[in-house]
Amino acid sequence: MAITLQGRGLGETLQTVRQMPTRLARTRTRAINRTAREGKKFTAQKVFESVNLKKSDINKRLKVEKATRSRPEAKLTAGFRPRLLSRFGARARTQRVKHPERSQGFPRFGIPPGRKFAGVSVKVKRGGSRARLPGGFLLELKTSGAVGLAVRTGRGPQAYKVLHGPSVHQVVGWHEEAIEAFIREDLARTFDEEWAKELEQIR
Repeated sequence: MAITLQGRGLGETLQTVRQMPTRLARTRTRAINRTAREGKKFTAQKVFESVNLKKSDINKRLKVEKATRSRPEAKLTAGFRPRLLSRFGARARTQRVKHPERSQGFPRFGIPPGRKFAGVSVKVKRGGSRARLPGGFLLELKTSGAVGLAVRTGRGPQAYKVLHGPSVHQVVGWHEEAIEAFIREDLARTFDEEWAKELEQIR
């Protein structure tokens, strides 16, 4: 007895098989980009828990470059520029001036007439204590208009140094292992979810 098998009726199945590489590539891209977004959120939270910066400031310094079909990798980068120390919860300390009637104060920094700077306090680590800088003062930076925290380095109006705290990139480095572990686990789970969605379209 001879049995002849022919491929008639397999057209749809063969077409599905031929589409698998495209479906896999599409799934991979979606999974990578989903994980990149979640990785950014996780990283931002780690930075927020570590240092006394606003979430909006942290998020502006974290960038995601999305994956594409031709470049199946996403990049999460953090800003290298040190953050102004004034951004770490700076609070001006004040004292009375000798001649209140001549004083206009510093309204820009919440210091009323009759008072002057008596140092600044900051809190860099979110769970840490405040540090006092007796000679510190706040000023508006000429280049950006942002508020900076400075100390005197000598005599004269320009004899000062603007102080900085850690960059977001530095703080991310403190949690590098935890971030990498999260991304690995999330990518595996996300790929499985996205692939299941892709297979649903075939059934």
